Amino acid sequence: MNQSQSNSPRKLQALLADDDIGIQLTMSALLQQKGYIVTTVGNGLEAIDASSNNVFNIILLDIRMPEMDGFEACKSIRELENGKNVPILMLTGQDDTDSIKKAFEVGATDFVAKPINYILLGFRIDYILRAANTAEELRKSQQRSNHAQRIANLGHIEWNLAHEIVHCSRGVREILLLPEQSAFTNFDNFINFVHPDDKDRVKSSIFQSLVQGDALNLEHRVVRTDGSIRFILQISEHRSNPKALDHMVITMQDITDRIDTEKRIHALAYYDDLTGLPNRSLLIQHLDRLLKAAMRFHHTTAVIVFGVDKFDKVLESLDQGSAENLIKMIAERIKNLCRESDLLSRQLFVTQDQEDISYQQLTAKLKNDEYVIVLSEISSLQAASVFLQRLTEQFRKAFQLKDREIYITTTAGISLAPIDGNSTNRLIKNAEIAKGFANKEGSANFRYFKQELNDRVTRNFSLANDLRKAVEKETLEVYYQPKVSLLDDTLVGVEALCRWNHPTMGAISPIEFIEIAEEEGLIGELGKWVLKTACNQLVKWKSEINCDFSVSVNISPKQLLDEQAMKRIVEFIMDSPISNHLVEFELTESTLLENFESSLNFLNKFIKMGCRLAIDDFGTGYSSLSYLGSLPANTLKIDQSFIRPIDSSNQYTAIVSGIIKLAHSLGMTVIAEGVETYTQKTILAQEHCDEIQGSLVSLALPPEDFTTWLKAWEVRKMNSDSDSDSDSDSENEIAGSVTQWH
Repeated sequence: MNQSQSNSPRKLQALLADDDIGIQLTMSALLQQKGYIVTTVGNGLEAIDASSNNVFNIILLDIRMPEMDGFEACKSIRELENGKNVPILMLTGQDDTDSIKKAFEVGATDFVAKPINYILLGFRIDYILRAANTAEELRKSQQRSNHAQRIANLGHIEWNLAHEIVHCSRGVREILLLPEQSAFTNFDNFINFVHPDDKDRVKSSIFQSLVQGDALNLEHRVVRTDGSIRFILQISEHRSNPKALDHMVITMQDITDRIDTEKRIHALAYYDDLTGLPNRSLLIQHLDRLLKAAMRFHHTTAVIVFGVDKFDKVLESLDQGSAENLIKMIAERIKNLCRESDLLSRQLFVTQDQEDISYQQLTAKLKNDEYVIVLSEISSLQAASVFLQRLTEQFRKAFQLKDREIYITTTAGISLAPIDGNSTNRLIKNAEIAKGFANKEGSANFRYFKQELNDRVTRNFSLANDLRKAVEKETLEVYYQPKVSLLDDTLVGVEALCRWNHPTMGAISPIEFIEIAEEEGLIGELGKWVLKTACNQLVKWKSEINCDFSVSVNISPKQLLDEQAMKRIVEFIMDSPISNHLVEFELTESTLLENFESSLNFLNKFIKMGCRLAIDDFGTGYSSLSYLGSLPANTLKIDQSFIRPIDSSNQYTAIVSGIIKLAHSLGMTVIAEGVETYTQKTILAQEHCDEIQGSLVSLALPPEDFTTWLKAWEVRKMNSDSDSDSDSDSENEIAGSVTQWH
């Protein structure tokens, strides 16, 4: 048994019985702050022993304890002289009514369910102690009939076994707003003032206390004569004396102010103050209950994480008041779609293809741009889709803010219980994962969570850790894909491409690990390493085989937006081991145009330093010709999706021809990507394309293989006059000779 003291002069005594050390420490700290000297014990037997030898102002008992549980301990303490009137608060992790009922049957004053909300518990302890002190004062002054009337909001009423009111104090009449002369003589007179929803519970509790002599501690609502609703607390003492069993004296207190305070605290703790929607804490509590019911009755429940696309950018364009109004309007639009006043639990019916889809809905606000919607008891897996289609339709309408209209799009992810999980946190997380993938696929989109999505997230997490180590230890590789001139088949440059051969997973696709590098903030460091490695390799080739050609290095969108990463590249170029005119940076068309203004500063720096710039994958992005003339680019690379289908007379050939002429008119060199056949090469030469890159020349090669390829290429340069353009056997022969280098 441990006793912790407080310096408070009040010297209130509290007993805490709980076998959980963490609960002991937390609860003791709370009680000490309130001026209590706290005695802690670990089981029911120790609690009884402590109560026998001490007088406590309040006792807190956990229901589940070793050796003796809280029920038995409470019952035994009530039989002690020191424990007859002390307030006993039961701590329980059980939320079933049987446990609550049993707690009151053995004499508990009140109960608190775990996990404990310590803010509300502090107020509850204060009010329980206040009520107990009031009852004690009344017991000491029963001979002074006017005592209760001098206490604000207090009164007392006395029943007999015939359910007649033997006495009703002025305080009770004031609580109910009854005139002194009004008839108030029997139990039904009082019950008529009890709120209809509380009548059965009040009758049962008072009758049981009257007949058995048990103590009464009852909170309920009354409807006063003016129609207003008040909360009252009824307290009576245990009547073990046979002479006292024929009547019962109840003390009543108006506790409306306390209830209102608790409601305000609850609202602050569980609701978003701007929209009034439940927050994550309340969402989890209610969703836990819904999931238990769904598993018990084999229902399917859908959890939707619903987000506003690029909401931070929308808010940047608004002042504080307009931003708050927009958030409120978004929440209101969701509420209006639901068509019910009770946000936390509602029943909706939607007709789709002559089929009724019913679901209970729970809506909560997580962040300014994200909401969770729970659909319970859905009749089909498509119910969430039906709901989201209706919701998306609502968000196609503009939001009117002062003198401007705001249009927003939404993205959502859906997880299903029990298919995708049976816990609250897992379902929310899975829906967030699905939303993340939907967001990558474009705005106004939604996706269901599947296990393969979760596998991808797990794999990405593992790869991200391994990639960080690989970048730090420089264990990645740089491959080089040659670019040759269509004029004389000479090598004019190489594109440096990063490759990762994972020690256990094998080769990881660049598409996959570059995206991970961007998400993990590694792209700047990785990009600089590729540039440094490629430049050093050119120096080595110059020394070993006396060749002189350029190297192209890709810059990703996230890398371009990272100012520090770009500054490091500028610093490296200034001290580069090769001539700056041999360094070319490739940026995709969409990257350039999405970040046009912020990109120009660095792009112009590269140009002034003598570097070259290439627009990669031209034709797959915005294809905004108005921007093309403003970009300081030297090279335009036609995407392979245009090269692959070309033949002597189709629309793709015409498109490629137009792109080449446009680029030449702007003074740009044109290179075709993904050239695989002599037919493609011949057509490109006829259209005056400058350079080609693709498997017809060579795939990307590690440095050693590239050196071997280069020596062989110099020996047997392609003969542009060869008649093998249409000879499939010749093409197969060349393909075979290329393959040997990979």
